[in-house]
Amino acid sequence: LMNTARRPVAKRDTDRVFRSAGYACFRTDWRFGEAALQPDGPTCLFVKSGFHTRIHKHQDDGSFQLFGLGQELLVDAGSYANDRDIPATAEGVAASSHTLLRFENEGRLRETLRARILPGWQISDEASYVVCDHAADEGTGRPNVRRLLLFLKPFDLLVVDLFEAAEAGQRCVSQLVAHPALSQVETEEAGLGVLLRRQDRRGIFIRPNPVQNAHSLQPSAETRRWRSLGYSPAEWQVVETKALDFAHTARQGMNALAYQVRILPDPDQDVSRIPAFGLSYDEGHLTVQGPSYAARIPIFARPEK
Repeated sequence: LMNTARRPVAKRDTDRVFRSAGYACFRTDWRFGEAALQPDGPTCLFVKSGFHTRIHKHQDDGSFQLFGLGQELLVDAGSYANDRDIPATAEGVAASSHTLLRFENEGRLRETLRARILPGWQISDEASYVVCDHAADEGTGRPNVRRLLLFLKPFDLLVVDLFEAAEAGQRCVSQLVAHPALSQVETEEAGLGVLLRRQDRRGIFIRPNPVQNAHSLQPSAETRRWRSLGYSPAEWQVVETKALDFAHTARQGMNALAYQVRILPDPDQDVSRIPAFGLSYDEGHLTVQGPSYAARIPIFARPEK
């Protein structure tokens, strides 16, 4: 799927949605070997949503992994060593180890989640997106969430979570788990932007993005939080990495948690010059306006044929 697959014998599609399985895979190109491991190598996004059985099921709908600069960037912490005596392994199979939206104190919801797969997507050579359903049965007290993952090739990822809250006060966090190589952290003094760099100063820039006509993240000292997490790079190995959480207290009505991830192949790039997306919610659709992209994407509305 990433950089160790066999070379195709003919030209292959770069993007594919496996709706019945609940997977989406988007990538810029099919370079292999050393070419795939260079800073200007392929960028890949892998998405997981939905399930067919509750056996070993926990909350990972809408989780994703991002590959670029020749390595994993945002990861699924995972657990290859099913041994709870290894530090952090127990958390590695729980919802707190995934790049997703999680409501605090919701538990695993193993017996209450419905099997929703992928209600919408669109693919092209320049930009592809998928909409994930993150739903719960009645009585759980958790709103139904739709997550949009929009990949603007080759370096931009937009993540938007939308949900309607019947009442105010419920706490949720949008989680991102970073690869351990992104060890250098720089934060914006104004706003909530974060730079995660590796030793050569290349890395990713993460910045929350407001959404018009919805209750969005509000900058404060309590909004951006860090925590340590175990990451399994290989079988029977667990190393420490970090997770970035954007915390939000829901208000009555439509709520939105959105952020942009920009991959930085240039270690000297001025991130203050990276434009934000214009985002607006209206009648079940999200309008996205960027420097080279514009679309009205159905989120809760039925996709147009």
